[in-house]
Amino acid sequence: MPGSGQVLNRDGHPTHIVVFEKPSENNAAMLSSMLGDRSPKGANGALRFQARGARKTSALLYERLAVAEMDMTEAEARDMRDQSGIAAVERNEVMSIPRPVRLDPAEAQEAEEGLRPPSRAMGAERDAYLRGVRDLANMLLGEGPRPTGPAGAQGFWRPRSWTTWGLDAIGSDRRPELTGEGVKVAVLDTGLDLTHPDFTDVLGARTASFVGTETAQDGHGHGTHCCGTVAGPLQPALGPRYGVAPGAELLVGKVLADDGFGMMSQIIDGITWALNEGAQVISMSLGSARAEGAGFSRVYEMVFRRLLSEGVLPICAAGNESDRPGLIAPVGNPAACPGAMAVAAVDRRMDPGDFSCGQVDRIGLLDIAGPGVGVHSAWTGGGYRRISGTSMATPHVAGVAALHLQADPTTRGDDLRALMKMQATALGPVRDFGAGLVQVPANPGVPVG
Repeated sequence: MPGSGQVLNRDGHPTHIVVFEKPSENNAAMLSSMLGDRSPKGANGALRFQARGARKTSALLYERLAVAEMDMTEAEARDMRDQSGIAAVERNEVMSIPRPVRLDPAEAQEAEEGLRPPSRAMGAERDAYLRGVRDLANMLLGEGPRPTGPAGAQGFWRPRSWTTWGLDAIGSDRRPELTGEGVKVAVLDTGLDLTHPDFTDVLGARTASFVGTETAQDGHGHGTHCCGTVAGPLQPALGPRYGVAPGAELLVGKVLADDGFGMMSQIIDGITWALNEGAQVISMSLGSARAEGAGFSRVYEMVFRRLLSEGVLPICAAGNESDRPGLIAPVGNPAACPGAMAVAAVDRRMDPGDFSCGQVDRIGLLDIAGPGVGVHSAWTGGGYRRISGTSMATPHVAGVAALHLQADPTTRGDDLRALMKMQATALGPVRDFGAGLVQVPANPGVPVG
């Protein structure tokens, strides 16, 4: 993530974000008295205000979240902070996908072994023998026999249980009846490869772009990877299953450009859209770095608290600024906000990712961890890629949230976060893992822990 504090007013982006103390008709009245008459509601349900005369100040107000995006000088922003009814005013900062992480050779080999399908040369008798050995081993381990499936797309025998290591780690086969059906999960990122064979049947009109002239088509790959981890299909076109909640309804909001960067205002636009579209979970693998001891974003915190009050759970990547074991960097923004569910990354050995930010001060707290090293998922161009980061851990957690919501639609927002933390598998220090590794919902009546 880039360093916090950078402000750009390019391509017409507003200079500041203003959060009112509460949703109220008085908010629009205040802006109207300051700037001028408001326009009719536009896209995303926003009210637009334009200053009278030569003054160029303008504002866009989202009434439901009580957030305004405004063009102001720093002096005007200071005056705005002193106004009654104003909770926070912050500069419109640059946000991005977390700093990319490369797999080291050992991790790359390990990931490759985990994705290698059974040999094409297997005969029918050998197939049956190996299936029997596998089922016996599963039974002895208490997992029960796993069902087998038909030949895969490449012609080799493939069991239905052929999944990525991340899905195995979170217990994806524990509740096969849970797919996330009926749950809306918004992924705010660089968009989605709209032509990818794994997603051609699930999109419809549930996409939106808040990035200038760019469409929701993902020209980067990061957003496609995150969407795939949340809701990739049970049977992908090629390779193992990689989607946590294949039955969930994806809402794809493009808030970062194809270069991986965007503005805070664009993310607020995407959050508003997701809320209006009925999202129950919002997954955000994005942000900016935060120095140890520095405060969290009050704007994001107010927005997240309003989402939680409406039963929507915001889930955010903790960041990739660490270089363990020597350096453990603090959780970045907006994950550092108490209203966000902050996600760390682990590898298949259940160690923290070398890059994964940690809980090193009293401000940026970690909630939970997810698989985040050598994660296989969809990529632009119709293919797949293995990459690492807290960005990859976050959609695992978002997918599990969808499974919980299908299992019990009444447990939402903060209650859902508390339940997921309670059912997580403890791994070690809260500094590195939060409550532990996220897990698929426990079977009814089975003790947790």
